[in-house]
Parts: sequence; C-alpha cells; structure tokens
Amino acid sequence: MRRKTRAETPKIAAGHIGWLEAAAVLFISSVSKIFLIYPVKISTDGQTAAWTVPMFSGLISVVWVWCLVSVLREHPGEDIVSISRTLLGKYAAAVLGMAFYLLNLGLLIVGCRECSDSLAITMLPLTPTKYVIVLGVAVSLFVALRGLEVLSRLCVVGAALVILLLLATSLLAVDMWSVDSILPLFGPGAAKLLKVFGVRQSMYGEVLALGILSPYLRKSSHAGKAARWAVGAAMVAFTLTLLVCEMVFPYPSLNRQAVPLIRVTRLIYLGRFFQRFEAILAPTWLISGSLQTAAAILVASLMLCSALSIRSLTPVLVVTAALTATAALFVSGITVAQQIDFDILRPYSVILIDGWPIGLWIADRVRKRARNAKGGNVRK
Repeated sequence: MRRKTRAETPKIAAGHIGWLEAAAVLFISSVSKIFLIYPVKISTDGQTAAWTVPMFSGLISVVWVWCLVSVLREHPGEDIVSISRTLLGKYAAAVLGMAFYLLNLGLLIVGCRECSDSLAITMLPLTPTKYVIVLGVAVSLFVALRGLEVLSRLCVVGAALVILLLLATSLLAVDMWSVDSILPLFGPGAAKLLKVFGVRQSMYGEVLALGILSPYLRKSSHAGKAARWAVGAAMVAFTLTLLVCEMVFPYPSLNRQAVPLIRVTRLIYLGRFFQRFEAILAPTWLISGSLQTAAAILVASLMLCSALSIRSLTPVLVVTAALTATAALFVSGITVAQQIDFDILRPYSVILIDGWPIGLWIADRVRKRARNAKGGNVRK
C-alpha cells in the first residue's frame, strides 16, 4: 500500500504550526487540571510522597512517548490513525481512533462539570451551573472553530501565563512552606508508590494527541522536540504544584481543600494595594481551562474525522461540543465527576495510552524486518 504524502493528507485543520505551538497545546491540555482537585487526588494516592508521582510517572511515560515519536518519524506527514491503518488494518485503526475520541469526550464531560462546579463554589456561588457549562463550552467551541493555528498560538500565551503563575505562587508562598510535610519520603511505601507511578501516567495521556497534530507541524522531525518540551514542562508544573500544596497544607489536611492551589493564592498577602493574589490566578485559570477545552474538542474531532474518513471538520466540532455540554448537565455533581475521572477514565485509559503507541512501534519493526528479509531473498 502506498504511503500518503503530506500533500494527500486531508486539510481539515487549516494552517501549519511549529514545535513550540504544538508543545504548548499538549502542555495546556495536560496541566489545566492543577487548578482543580488534582493535588488532592494525587496526595490521596501518594500521601507525603505525592510530589514524586509526576516525576516518576513522567519518566515511565517516556517509553510510550518515545514509541509514538519513533513511529511518527518513520511515517512523516501521516497521523496516528493513518499509520494504524497501514500497520494494523483499517478496522483496528477505526476502533482505536473511536476509543480515543470517546476517552477525550468522557474527560471533556467530567472536566466541564468539575470546572463549572469549582467555579461556582469559589467565585460564582449564585450562578446556576448550567449557565457556566453552556457559556464555557460555547467560548471553547468558538476558539476551536478558529482553527489549529489560532488555537496553538493562544496556547503559547496560556502556557506562559500558567508557568509564570506557578513560579510566582511558589516564591510568594515560601514563608509558609514546611519541609516536614513531605516526610516520610516514601509515603505509603515504595511498593504502593510503584503502582501509583504506573497508573498515574494518565496525567500525561493528552500527549498522545501529538499523533493527530503531527501532520500539521511545519517539520515532521520536530514531533520529538514538541513531545520532550511538553512532557518536561508538565512534569515541572505538576511537581511544583504538589510541592507547594503539600508544604502549605500538610497531608491529610490537604484532602479537605476543594481547590488547593486557589486556596494557596488566597493565603498570599502582598500589601494593601495587592491584597488578593487570587485575583491574578482567576483569569489564568479561566484562560487555561477554556483553551484546554477548545484543544480537547479540536483534537477529538480531528481524531474522529481521521478514523471515519470524514472530510468536513466543522459539523464534528459542533456535535462534540454539544455532546459535551449536554452530558455535563446530567452529571449530578463534582463528586461524581471526580469519581468518573480519577477512578474510571484515567486509570483504564493507561491501556490505550501505553498500548497504542507501543503496539504500533512493534508492528512497524516487524513490518520492516519482513520487508528487509523479502528484499534479501529477492537479491539471492
């Protein structure tokens, strides 16, 4: 079967992006969860050693990320679905693409519910949740409809804001840090931590979206660079967030904080003029959340278009956004959303996140060896 070239790839996402823009999309998609219940859930698993979870989970995720980048490098100009179609067959490619779409849709639904409820609890207590959900999804859909190029450039700005906010929060909260709060270093024990490290790779699962963004890079060879920077920056952001939250709110008191990072910013006092550092966090949180939702809608829609060979992207974007907003309204509350997110979707998504790139890498190696062996026999 003849390999598709870049020129033959369906241009359903207008514009081309650089590695920095791609890395920013992946970074924003991954780390926006730090503003919500994420630090509490990780501390429940890792206890005083929770801050080590992002580092070791990130190192373990390098295995499947490397496999993904390696396969993309061998098939320039193709996305992960078209590569799967070549290596695994069209039915397997369609199933895997649909599985990724449904996973992203599920994460979108519970994420919208978590974000809207957290927003209502902390800032908009008198606003009905349904208005927050509908308005948030509408804004994100508008951004997604602008195209990948516009979204990726906005993500560069959003990523810079998030990084600056985390650095500022860490420095301004230093006087509240307590190193004793992260002792003992192994928390629940080394054996239990190893399990947590493997399961919590799911926090980097959004990097799998590189497989659908790769054809739109200016240079296909830059996929590895985008992945390295996205995973590296996410590891630093996750670790820094957990360190700050754990040393300000020692375990298990951290588990009683609804949105720990926001609570930390409320404790920072800068003087009579800048009395509430939280005022700086609020717009950053809203910007990153909107961009994350827009990126998830666009990536999921691109994956579905590729899996089902749909040429028109706009209807898929609208349907995905509508499904997200409608389903989020039926999730009974933030507690149920968190259970679905952290106890069902993310743990089981590790199977897809690990298995798809590694399976493709193995299939590519087998195919290449068979082709080389066949070529050798012909020469003889």
